[in-house]
Amino acid sequence: MKRLKSSTKYLALCYILIFNLTTSSMKIATGSSDKTVRIWDVETGTCEKVLKGHEDAVNSVSFGPHGKKVGSCSYDKTVRIWDLETGTCKVLKGHYDNVKSVSFGPYGKKVASCSYDNTIRIWNIEAGQSTVLEENRFIYLEAVSFNPNGKMLAFGRSNGTVGIWDGKKSKVLGRHFCSVRSVSFGPYGKKIASGDCDGIIRIWDLEAGTCKVLEGHNFFADSISFGPYGKKLASCSTSNVVSIWNLETNPSSFVKTSEDRSTSSLRPCSGQAGHKALKGHTDKVMAVSFGPYGKKVASASKDNTVRIWDLETNLHKVLEGHTSWVSSVAFNSFKAIIKKKEEELMKKKLLRLAHKKKLNVAAIVFSNNSNLENSSNTILGKRPLQPWPNSRRSQGQRSRDENDLELPFKRRKVTKK
Repeated sequence: MKRLKSSTKYLALCYILIFNLTTSSMKIATGSSDKTVRIWDVETGTCEKVLKGHEDAVNSVSFGPHGKKVGSCSYDKTVRIWDLETGTCKVLKGHYDNVKSVSFGPYGKKVASCSYDNTIRIWNIEAGQSTVLEENRFIYLEAVSFNPNGKMLAFGRSNGTVGIWDGKKSKVLGRHFCSVRSVSFGPYGKKIASGDCDGIIRIWDLEAGTCKVLEGHNFFADSISFGPYGKKLASCSTSNVVSIWNLETNPSSFVKTSEDRSTSSLRPCSGQAGHKALKGHTDKVMAVSFGPYGKKVASASKDNTVRIWDLETNLHKVLEGHTSWVSSVAFNSFKAIIKKKEEELMKKKLLRLAHKKKLNVAAIVFSNNSNLENSSNTILGKRPLQPWPNSRRSQGQRSRDENDLELPFKRRKVTKK
């Protein structure tokens, strides 16, 4: 970099780091028995893409972590990875029966699936190969869910057990009294929710070793989804209603289980969390998904519609386009949510890194603006500060720009030539 001539006493050349935390808009993916996967814009309610390729009904869909890929599985025994940017589709074959559930890993390189062939498979998407984690001749696998860091996988079996795989081996977390229909990891990976064919939902706290039971559904808790902060849970059953549970209600309903959480010692908890019912569907609700900010919930139904519920206004939007019942729905999860403490910690780390790289950073901005030049984390440009005027300044007087800077380095003195 050339040395700059200046009449000013000091000169600071600064970078503005802008971190774009979102894609262009909030989207959802849906799968249907009409053999298609659809991508919808939540704000406008329009269908942007219709993905065709499955030869039978689609059971489950899952967005990749960057919102650029969608995974789906079907009765046709395949898992498909759809690239929304290139329009290509990768078919993963290995299961030899109906594939019931699919879940993307946090880095987008792996996807988990479970099937009625009694296996769980972890797929390397690029290689198209899979590793079999769970195989039992007489027990179906109903649902799988990766935790946020990808180090654990939760699954539910037809014999009522909920299990977790930690990368090396699997173990039983606890048991329902009938087949487990759905599982979901909480946003911080510390809790797991599971629903069974009796409509009972259990919240497993992995750190405290506790269990909480939510009772209210009559049969088949087919789908559950945690809110972004883990304080709320959305679920659906055989009725036309979507339930929103407040998990902070009745904290006394937590009951300590045995240390090994064995099947024989598991017992239901007393009490019931408060919940809200969202009514509008005209047939059974098949799937639910919480939006990334916790203000919206999407639901899919046998009435061939998808509905977007606004939890603040209690209004909902109807998305129509599927020609048969909609079995699965998933929000794009790339809209990052950063708490203030986490944001400040990240800023400090970035400032230390900038200081190490000898970059003068003027500001770090976490933005949800989709009109930025790049959707990835980038340095958008340099901003030279306004030079000091030639007039004398009283001691301690500083410019507004200089006061606003919180730089981890000393200003450089520019020498004249």
